[in-house]
Amino acid sequence: SYDYIKEDTAMPFINTTTNISMSRKQKDLIDAGLREAISIIPRERAELLMVNFNDASSMALAGDKIDPCAMVEIKLLARIAAETDNSLMEKLMEVTTEVISRVLLIKPERIYVAFIGSPMWGAAGVNIENGLL
Repeated sequence: SYDYIKEDTAMPFINTTTNISMSRKQKDLIDAGLREAISIIPRERAELLMVNFNDASSMALAGDKIDPCAMVEIKLLARIAAETDNSLMEKLMEVTTEVISRVLLIKPERIYVAFIGSPMWGAAGVNIENGLL
């Protein structure tokens, strides 16, 4: 049953890739921080947030493969991203950077955050804009 998915909500996905190994505790702390942060964006709900961690990745920033770095992709329904005030998107970017930096001890200038909008988003084989209820 999809009772937890209410009309006029979305289902965000946050993918974090880093060149350092992460413990289960670090992943849990980041997950909790991102679930709290996602509510900055109207219509996004923590209980619908899916996260993924790609740790110990072969990454380099400016040719430096030694110092920790991270790339965070925040994927949203394109319409929601377009309708959201830039100041809220910037606040989410700021909080996301702070969470990653605090938990993984990565310098903020070595953390990139990108917003990616998808024109269509689905779950259970259904376009969420058509509703799952």
